[in-house]
Amino acid sequence: MRYLIASMYFLASFFALAINAEEQLRKPQPSFMPEERESAKALDTDLAQQCQTNSDQCRRAYGMLLFQAQIRLAEWGYGTKITGEPDATTTAAIRFYQQRNGLADTGKLDGLTIVRMDADEKAVAASPFSLPVLLFPEQWRTYAFSVNGVFRDTSTGDTSGPIEIECNAGWHLCFEEESTTSVPMVAKMEIKEWTGDHILAEEVALCYTNQLRIERASKTVVHTSIKTRNDGPCAVPGLPTLPNVAVEELVNGVTVQLQRSEARAAAVRRVKLLSGWAKSQMESAQGAEKKK
Repeated sequence: MRYLIASMYFLASFFALAINAEEQLRKPQPSFMPEERESAKALDTDLAQQCQTNSDQCRRAYGMLLFQAQIRLAEWGYGTKITGEPDATTTAAIRFYQQRNGLADTGKLDGLTIVRMDADEKAVAASPFSLPVLLFPEQWRTYAFSVNGVFRDTSTGDTSGPIEIECNAGWHLCFEEESTTSVPMVAKMEIKEWTGDHILAEEVALCYTNQLRIERASKTVVHTSIKTRNDGPCAVPGLPTLPNVAVEELVNGVTVQLQRSEARAAAVRRVKLLSGWAKSQMESAQGAEKKK
């Protein structure tokens, strides 16, 4: 759902970057979230442990990380070749990327550099999805309710695709549908309460109990997922641990769309380079590297 940016937008972004490169380097860079710092620390610890136990395994692990970084840097215009080896071009490209992102410019991959690359790749790949305005109905009916918007996780800030919620008192059900690029995801919840002030619906799933609460006075819609099992199919080795409680609030999709577009534009300015300009920068950096 993130691949519809017009080519003129790219050209305009690249042109602005080439003109204002030095200014971009001096701009304050975004800080890391606590979860990102934890991920970076885990990457550093894991690689250090492998290097302490087996030098061949260490070289292979770092080579895989380097291979992925070279692919990304090549796509972003840094002129790297996909070798999996720390050659001069790759070292210079990593150092330049680190400088542009306010990281320690060692020319070597570390946890923070990888985490920043992950975030930049995700942001650059994102396209402005058409998201709905949050329109809470002015009239509170006792038999039907509908609202559109986008869910935002109150803990992580992550947002969903377009959300449409419909409740029908006659069916005793609320339907929560999220549009995706493949097939819509629909949750069917049983209405537990429908008063003059709120609607409460619930779905008991395999690993979670999902609750939907709609408040008339505050015009808020909140989805809460509560983990009910940690064993069996709910504990999958190798996958990230899911939170015990996840809370999402329905927000204005237009605001989210603007924020996504701004984040993508910022990521493009950080990582995308005009090929000619990139080449001159890499040659300059490589010349400095050889003199050391």
